[in-house]
Amino acid sequence: MSTAIFLPLTSAELNISQSAILKENSITSATVSSLTSIALVSSLTIMSLENSILTATISYNSVLKEDSVSLGNDHISSTPELTILNSLASNEDTISTVTFPISNTEAIVPSNYMMSEESNILPTITPTLASNVSTLFSSTEILYIDSSTAENVSFELYTFPDDKLYPELYVGMRAHVAVVAIYPEGVYQNITIKLKDTNPGQFFDVTHVSCKHGSSVNSSREYKIKEKIGLGYGFTRFPMLGNVHELINVSKSNDVENRQDLCNFTIFLHNANDLKDVENISLTASLEILENNFTISKQVTFSVIPTVLKLNKTASCELFPSVPEIIQAERYKRSTFKFRCWIPLYSPHIEVIISDESETPYLSVVSLYNKLLNFGSNFLPGAQSAYAIDACSHMAISPEALTHTLSKQWVNREYYYTNETTDDDILEFLASATLSESALLGVNYTFRISVLIDKINLWNTTVILTPKESFTNETFRYTVDLYRENLDEIYPYSEISIFLKVIVLNLPSGVFYMNISTRAQVENNDPALVIQSITKHDNSNGIRCNIIYADYQTGLSGIQNIAIVRMTFLNSWPETSGYVIYRIKLSIHSANIGDNHLVIVETNNQVVQHMIQLNIPLIFQDTNGTILSELYNVFDKNYSSCIRLPVLENTPPLLLMKVNTAWLQISPATYNITIIGEYIACQKHGQKILQVSTASSSGGFSGQVAFCELLSENKISVKKECTYLCHCQQEVQCRETVIFMANQEKLTTWSLCELIAKNVV
Repeated sequence: MSTAIFLPLTSAELNISQSAILKENSITSATVSSLTSIALVSSLTIMSLENSILTATISYNSVLKEDSVSLGNDHISSTPELTILNSLASNEDTISTVTFPISNTEAIVPSNYMMSEESNILPTITPTLASNVSTLFSSTEILYIDSSTAENVSFELYTFPDDKLYPELYVGMRAHVAVVAIYPEGVYQNITIKLKDTNPGQFFDVTHVSCKHGSSVNSSREYKIKEKIGLGYGFTRFPMLGNVHELINVSKSNDVENRQDLCNFTIFLHNANDLKDVENISLTASLEILENNFTISKQVTFSVIPTVLKLNKTASCELFPSVPEIIQAERYKRSTFKFRCWIPLYSPHIEVIISDESETPYLSVVSLYNKLLNFGSNFLPGAQSAYAIDACSHMAISPEALTHTLSKQWVNREYYYTNETTDDDILEFLASATLSESALLGVNYTFRISVLIDKINLWNTTVILTPKESFTNETFRYTVDLYRENLDEIYPYSEISIFLKVIVLNLPSGVFYMNISTRAQVENNDPALVIQSITKHDNSNGIRCNIIYADYQTGLSGIQNIAIVRMTFLNSWPETSGYVIYRIKLSIHSANIGDNHLVIVETNNQVVQHMIQLNIPLIFQDTNGTILSELYNVFDKNYSSCIRLPVLENTPPLLLMKVNTAWLQISPATYNITIIGEYIACQKHGQKILQVSTASSSGGFSGQVAFCELLSENKISVKKECTYLCHCQQEVQCRETVIFMANQEKLTTWSLCELIAKNVV
């Protein structure tokens, strides 16, 4: 029999439901719950039930302590159970004798109730009220997961209180859920106890889990798992949190408390978007055993009010440290100024607007920038310092004010739980403006910084920049380079990537202009490299606000082989060099065997080229390239264009050729290949022979081969079609086709006209 008893924080009253039984020595286990702690009670013995007063001796141990929550002496009253709660700092069992008033004496021993071994005592929860917010509460639910057999793990799930909802949760409030798993004797692998918000709107965050094991549960290793969302906003949410045992050994014990895990979860109602007033929302608590592919779960339901309680808290901002009335600014170098705001509000819609209020706004400005530098601990868990939360605007691209919006995902977790605004509510920002070379000496440039919350102006200030007597030419402060990450051969009808690296020497902010194009190395040949896209691939840590604008154009050849590019950047580490790497994605169009093609990047002061050579089929002893120079004729799908094959008088008197299947426009898998020629034969042996085989891509003509199976031959006048089936045991076998043709007849001519292949589905 398992029992849950809840001892509220500010009320000494313990309500007992009508279905419960309390009598001396009848309670063997219990749980004490408060706003800050949940304790595992190892024993509770009722000493007396007289005049509606229950006196009991309990032995308990702390299993959850949240250091982020502090209850001062002015926040609590001197009720009997506070002696228990204030003692929960130790991991040692503590024994106390406490007295509780009982309001419902009818529930103590109902005259018509017979207690059985399967009966459970189901007490009713009394809401816990916080002193600083009259409507604030903390609630706790215990989920019991029990099992009777180890061989065929069969779990039962109980909730307390049964079929009852908690008092309403307002948006931003937190609560506690406790899950208890009771294991049978045995050894289990990969056991997970978790709590998850499976609602489409993902209303809850599960921010903390702490587990305590019974004395018979021996865990080899355990760790936490979590599901993350909202990474792009700099504020991470956690709709799921769990505790995993890699391996546990549960020894035999008649006491279920020794064979149990008690996991306590802290949850926040993060939002209630699109919910109606007072709606029931559930989370899913579950126990999963990966080894047995077994899961048992139960819904934990809360009644939600989709609003935030309005508290009397005020936000404010200031510049820090103070700045001179007029700042001397070096052109093309960022002038920075910090400011901070105290935001004790739950989910403020924060906008930082930086605007140029000069007489000729934005004409002498390279860029505007704003970044969230730091945040107070009240935005934890969730706020992520690893993610840059910033925004910038380059005047050459969009000459207007910069608006930096902080996502509504950002919430102040302690909104309800603190009375005063402190540095834990701070958001610290860094703003900057960069003057261009056109900024005039002796002219003041005024910039206004405004902070709005929910579209209402909270604070604004101005800073004034005037350029120093210096000049820096932007052109010579960056260089470019082209490279490929691997030098594998390039095949027709494939896609490749060339990387463009722009190295920023010491230029803090600017815009790059460049032309990117492709062409054949032989000027009279058509270009074969199509520029499909240009995208950002990587950058050094200090590079921010890197955006690329590409205007793709079609050249005279009819393919897209020109791109006019503008690239913006801001180097937030101006004292060090930085870099940006762009991926130029190319496809090959109508390429000829062995052609060389160029990728060209032109800037104001640089021209950089990178050569790409197409794969060349391997032809045995074709020293002068006689056959290779005409080989394109066998891939042009024109049966009348043929190449002459060697005869006895030639050296060598045969054709031995290895061709990558990319030239046949098929994937490296089982395929049919048709060889068309004049005066050829299809058989492997005889005066004229034709052998087709697959081989590994080890290079050369050595190694094992597998002959392809002749399926059919068809003769049309002097031409013959030979079709073969080439099986592939492994993908590497079908990457290349080996063709061997020889003719022992004297004074004869023969030709190869076409190679056609098709994958076999």
